Amino acid sequence: MQALSSPTPSFLKTFRHRLSRKSLEQTVQLFGPAVHPEPFQSPPHPSGAKWRERVFTPWLIFWGFLSQVLGKSSCRCALQQIQGLCAVSKQDIPASDTSAYCQARARLPLASLKTTFANTGMELENLVQPDHRWLNRRVRVVDCTSASMPDTGQNQQVYPQPAEQKPGCGFPVVKIAALFSLATGAMLAFVLSQLRIHDSLLFLRLWEWLQPGDVVLGDRAFCSYAAIFQLQQKKVDVVFRLHQRRPIDFRKGKRLGKNDHLIHWKKPPQRLSTMTPEEFAALPPNLQLRQVRFSILIPGFRTTVITLVTTLLDPQAYPPSALADLFRLRWRIELSFRDLKTTMGMEVLSCLSPTMIEKEISMFFIAYNLIRWLMWQTAVTHRLHISELSFKGSLDLVQSWAWIFWQTQPNSRKSKDIHALLLQRIAQDTLPRRLNRSEPRVVKRRPKPYQLLTKPRRLMKTIPHRNHYRKSLS
Repeated sequence: MQALSSPTPSFLKTFRHRLSRKSLEQTVQLFGPAVHPEPFQSPPHPSGAKWRERVFTPWLIFWGFLSQVLGKSSCRCALQQIQGLCAVSKQDIPASDTSAYCQARARLPLASLKTTFANTGMELENLVQPDHRWLNRRVRVVDCTSASMPDTGQNQQVYPQPAEQKPGCGFPVVKIAALFSLATGAMLAFVLSQLRIHDSLLFLRLWEWLQPGDVVLGDRAFCSYAAIFQLQQKKVDVVFRLHQRRPIDFRKGKRLGKNDHLIHWKKPPQRLSTMTPEEFAALPPNLQLRQVRFSILIPGFRTTVITLVTTLLDPQAYPPSALADLFRLRWRIELSFRDLKTTMGMEVLSCLSPTMIEKEISMFFIAYNLIRWLMWQTAVTHRLHISELSFKGSLDLVQSWAWIFWQTQPNSRKSKDIHALLLQRIAQDTLPRRLNRSEPRVVKRRPKPYQLLTKPRRLMKTIPHRNHYRKSLS
């Protein structure tokens, strides 16, 4: 067997040029103009000198990192793909030690990943036509989720484990607040924080991505007096589920129809600790809002009666049935989080430092938006709705067909035919119509009856009897 040779200095420039160019040209065929190489290009050296030539350029590392996220693979697998590309290009194969690749991945600029993520979301959103929107309005869906990560000292310091877990027995958890587009399902913005931060506080950090005329759709965690008023000042409408502590009395207010009336909320008597005195003083004494109540009588659903609060006051332009249908579409954000955490494997992250954790999360969101890009292309080409397409099926096809694009010339007839065939295969993998299907949040497969880690590892002693693993230690 031929030993792997180390790259020579003369080989570096040729390898970097050919492989980076091939990665650019071939991958753009698959994902379209949603990814641009400019954020990963090195700026000119201040002294006018040339930067050091590297095998693992930021542009190449980006695609290697992306392949890890799409394929749930390790650094070794990503390096093996690069070695395979070298073999196809008849170049010297880099060594199998992943140290150089991991160091290059750590040098990958976080700002470049954030720019690429923003581009993937907005490029897709710019393709949305008025007939794709809800009553000709852009709808942004907001929600929060969390993800676990390795138990390292750095991760614990930035993202502490839940307070109910004992020291040495839990895992750091990062909280993620995200803003999605209802039309395309693409993620437009996200923020990270510790688990103890409330959803409404993270929502404030997403407002800079809202535009006048948008409609924000969210659950009861975001329904607050101050948030609704401040969003109105930005000319942004809201449709929130009524907070559980708010009283409901449809005998008061101006009646617009059955279970539909205008009400006035009074200004809270006390200032929240998160608001400045100036912000609290700027709040008006009352707000005119609209409350709509509807019932869900479908067996298997958890809630039978839902009350919405909205700033869309016109019952003719926004009838109660349209608001009820809109809130039901809020469930799509839960499915998007399921695609990210369960299908793509983001539920348990793998990086060992907070900086790399942020990069890994950014890569997951970039990959998610790129898959959504392909699904949108398929929906437009084959006249389907994007909600009819399978995210898991699209991801599997991308993983299976990636190497086919590497074997074709860029912009050739064959590559275009393969791309059209890929979209056709995605269009054929439609989801079955499961109207009013009950989807309880339960787990069917039982875990193995191993004893739980209730003490730090160095103090833990297991019970030797197999059938008594669940027994607590005295």
